[in-house]
Amino acid sequence: MAEKELSSLLQQLHHSLSSHNYSSSKQLLSRAKLALLQINALVPTSETPQTHLVRAREVLELGALISIRLQDPESFTRYFQQLQLFYSLPEDRLPREGGNASKTTGLYLLLLLSQGDYAGFHTLLEGLEIAE
Repeated sequence: MAEKELSSLLQQLHHSLSSHNYSSSKQLLSRAKLALLQINALVPTSETPQTHLVRAREVLELGALISIRLQDPESFTRYFQQLQLFYSLPEDRLPREGGNASKTTGLYLLLLLSQGDYAGFHTLLEGLEIAE
């Protein structure tokens, strides 16, 4: 039941993002996070199925992008911090393709710069891996 609802909510979130209709996005994100809680996927564990991890990452990335569109840096920061749990998973647990780690991290770096948090910017920048 929660998985079907989550699929529907993801479609609605993608639609609200593409149509620039952010009025209902916060409510959709709350419902999507509740659905993730019901399937035990909001925080990744070793028992969490890969499909649930992919959907959870997608919900959180959409939340981060919508937060940027709503000009809500605090919410964006919370989403970015939640995403770090997913971005740190090994490739065999959660494939990198299909995700927006580079985009989200780049936006967070820009946020740190715009807020004058140069120490945070450099700390995050030094921790990034170089793709070969």
